[in-house]
Amino acid sequence: MRFLIPHIFLCSFALSNGRESFQSLHFDGHYFLCDHYEDFCSNALDEIGCGVEPNDRTILGCSIPQQLASYSGTCTCHNPIHITKAGLRVTQQIISNRMPSSDVHWMLEPYVTGPPYDIKLSYKIICKETLDRLGCPVAQQTVSAADGNDLEPDQFACTCGLLTEPSNHVLRLIFDYINLYEGQSHPVFSNPVMLSVSMSACCVLLVGKLGAVIAVYFKLPAIVGFLLAGVGIQNFLNLMFLKGAGYPFPSPASELKNIALIIVLMRAGFALHVGEIKKTLVASISLCTLPYFCEFFFWLYCGKVYFGWSTISMGLFASIQAPLGPSVIISALLNILAVPKVDFGYVPKQILTSTPIEAVVSIILFWIFANLEQTTTDSMYPWVKVLPLWLNCVLIPVNILFSTVLGVLVGWLASLYINWRVAQVHTHPVLWESVNRNPQLSGSTGDLVYVLVVVCYTFFSLCNKGYIQQCSGVLVVFVISISASKFINHTTGAAIGGGLKGIWTFAEVFLFTLTGTSLSFDSSNGPLYGQRGLNPSGMQLVIWLLFVGTGIRSIGIAISILLMYPSLAPHRRKLKWLIPFWLNCWIFQMPKATVHATMGKVAYDQHLIPGAIGLNQALVISQATAFAVLIFAPIGAFLTQTVGSRLSRYLAKLDSEAGWSNENLCYENCRSTGLLSTEAQVYPAADDAQNSKAKGTENNNHDENAFKGHGITIVPAST
Repeated sequence: MRFLIPHIFLCSFALSNGRESFQSLHFDGHYFLCDHYEDFCSNALDEIGCGVEPNDRTILGCSIPQQLASYSGTCTCHNPIHITKAGLRVTQQIISNRMPSSDVHWMLEPYVTGPPYDIKLSYKIICKETLDRLGCPVAQQTVSAADGNDLEPDQFACTCGLLTEPSNHVLRLIFDYINLYEGQSHPVFSNPVMLSVSMSACCVLLVGKLGAVIAVYFKLPAIVGFLLAGVGIQNFLNLMFLKGAGYPFPSPASELKNIALIIVLMRAGFALHVGEIKKTLVASISLCTLPYFCEFFFWLYCGKVYFGWSTISMGLFASIQAPLGPSVIISALLNILAVPKVDFGYVPKQILTSTPIEAVVSIILFWIFANLEQTTTDSMYPWVKVLPLWLNCVLIPVNILFSTVLGVLVGWLASLYINWRVAQVHTHPVLWESVNRNPQLSGSTGDLVYVLVVVCYTFFSLCNKGYIQQCSGVLVVFVISISASKFINHTTGAAIGGGLKGIWTFAEVFLFTLTGTSLSFDSSNGPLYGQRGLNPSGMQLVIWLLFVGTGIRSIGIAISILLMYPSLAPHRRKLKWLIPFWLNCWIFQMPKATVHATMGKVAYDQHLIPGAIGLNQALVISQATAFAVLIFAPIGAFLTQTVGSRLSRYLAKLDSEAGWSNENLCYENCRSTGLLSTEAQVYPAADDAQNSKAKGTENNNHDENAFKGHGITIVPAST
């Protein structure tokens, strides 16, 4: 029930002197308890199914508005069930959020190594601070801690007029702290065997890498070993390492996965070139939108038919169940492209370009539906207004455009600094060293990689609801990397790419192994981050829908190819090229991992779907996305490594036999490469190009004949 869950907007600020001296920003008024008690109580009664008619419930916070001393704290349900003590629990929860146990140790200093030796002094200090934080006027405060006798109980009182619950709360805080100390010093029961945070990280690195080595030894993709290693070790890892202190405080594991995701996005950006993106822009847009939305609407329809959910709740589910897994796909394609002396054509680079964009679209849609689920302002970000559906839809292209522009600008500025720094070090090495005399400002590859990684991580962290709202961190990092690779000189860019490859060797272990830990599963309680929301028949249904949804994605890819058909070169319009191309794109887009593992548990952790039914729906989302990763990450990676790579080589062979240049998007006998920007703009007849290649004859008359019918005039090179 909601009143058993700490409300985020009463988060625990660090203690400092004075009634209004909370650290950091806060948005709560002096009479918060009086002003918002009705909201707290209503939410609690809604959770237990209390009627909503006026006669079904009685709610009264303060009998006199903004007068804490007149506090009543009545929260009663009369129909269909009768509950009278909800008000006490709501009051306790509000007070405990305002004065949490995490602040008690600060007030008991310098006695943090043991219990306080003076219970009366500690009681008065904590009581005074509690009443101040609740906004009780000094004149109405009662703070006392006096000894009693056998006939008269101890006089420990902490009240504000009619509000007496702080008296019990302060004693609970003190004795909870004492019990915590005693339990740690002289434990009654042995603690479960669990590694420390540092040893948990070491275990992830060692066991994860070992699992990948074993998987590759058996001719399986490395990600299979990483995932299985994570599944196997999750019960031994420290929960603080995996889950942190709970939402909204990130865990070390989640931050390590974010850093690893940034590295793989940067590697993808440095593997692409702006010219390639321009030439295949239409294909990239269609391949990152149509397949995703086909699978998205399939899940939206199935949710209404099979699950009976509302459109908004199912939209939340479909937005993160439909996308592909960028980390697995990018990592696998980069490994394919890294094979020396093998031409894999343009399909891998085409998918590299479209993959991050699809991930961005899915994350944007997820937060749009999450906002639609909220009926009030987000308590974590009270300055962020809840936007209507039409405005959220309008802001999708704005988000993508702004993220792209921001990424280009930041990448350009970073490249200017890197180029200047390299030039100074290599042009005036003696002067640079004598002026700076600081090895931290050298022009080594490690220092340059550090600059770019810090820039990307900074903007990845800034692009969220709390800072830059209409911006996607995934897209910004991807564009920063592409922009930087464009403006940084070739030698330096190659060195930075090599440095990122070295970091990825370390980061991929964290990314994929921790993905396995977050999806760990046993027969009794389901995934780690959410208990079971599906019964056995429901799990079978979800698995069946996952395979059907992947088939629906293939239809979306086929539609994208049909839209590209008029712009394809003549030899690419034949079925022997189109069918392998369609199958290759489908296999490359099959893996699911990062978005599902990262966003799947968010609906449960942050209680995005209100009500008791919403809690179960969040559990279903968490478990269904876990199944998607456990099934399609290994299958997709295996097919990419085996079938997908061979199809890419086959398509590259067909292009080579036809005399097609993927670099210039024309046949080999075309000279005016400066005129070529898209595949549809210019190409000679395929037969003429092949005959020219066979005979080895290239002349202007043949070129002019080849371009007839396309509205192209050959301009002599001298002009």
